[in-house]
Amino acid sequence: VSCKRASESKKAQSIGKTNQLNETGANLDLRTDDLDHLRRQTLGDERLTREVLDLFLAQAPELVADIKSARSEASQQAAAHKLKGMSRAIGAWAVANSAEAVERAAKDLDEADALGDSLEKAVEDALRFIARLERYVMSCGD
Repeated sequence: VSCKRASESKKAQSIGKTNQLNETGANLDLRTDDLDHLRRQTLGDERLTREVLDLFLAQAPELVADIKSARSEASQQAAAHKLKGMSRAIGAWAVANSAEAVERAAKDLDEADALGDSLEKAVEDALRFIARLERYVMSCGD
């Protein structure tokens, strides 16, 4: 996701490793190197990048809800596994790691539920960052 190729370094500086686009001061999940990962995954196609991010925006909260409401190990593992894969595809490593922890803990639904809270926060942070990134890109006239 970028304004123009010529402004890549300027944008990278504004996003930075410390996620300076964050309005709340939270430690957000996607960093400049994660955005590079996303670009590689989408072969630099900005339309595809936006489509992948839109899918994450739509599906991640639903998967978290599925994980938190799961009544069986299998259903919780399936939702956590799907969220883990989606997150890895876009470079949302904190979400992927939290989803993996839930997936592993699914044998003990109480433990998985406790991990679900940190997963939910990681997803919320990633969603806020993506929304802020999209506003940034739109402000560039892209």
